[in-house]
Amino acid sequence: MEKYKHKELTDIIFKELDGSDFSFLKEIISEFTEKTISDSDLQNRISFIMNSPFEQLYLYVEDNVRKGIVATRIRENIEENSKFLEISLIVTKKEFQKQNIGKQMILFCEEQAKTLNCVGLWLVSGFGKEESAHQFYNKQGFTKTGYRFKKDL
Repeated sequence: MEKYKHKELTDIIFKELDGSDFSFLKEIISEFTEKTISDSDLQNRISFIMNSPFEQLYLYVEDNVRKGIVATRIRENIEENSKFLEISLIVTKKEFQKQNIGKQMILFCEEQAKTLNCVGLWLVSGFGKEESAHQFYNKQGFTKTGYRFKKDL
């Protein structure tokens, strides 16, 4: 568990995942994706993250209440000698949105990136979120730098 304090924030606890967090994780991911996730599928995803040296998953906890999650991974660049911390997932439970929790999770990620000698943060966000997530990312200092292309197999 890491206590995190930023000059404009109160104490925030970011804790790594443990067995007691499974139901919260299942609930928040289902809320975010608007799909039910099976226990076995979630367990597989958790195992992947826990066994990867590059993936991290933190829970945002305030007053013993789990309110959000942020997942990150290290992305090394081949075209230059640098690395970024990618935010692969950042979600605040709907009932706690608009309380600066997302901002606090971004600040936490910035500190993690500095500790890991990353040159910055990046994330991918889907279409249809321009009115909410994209505006939030812009307010946090992110700029749009491209598009993601996907091909299903």
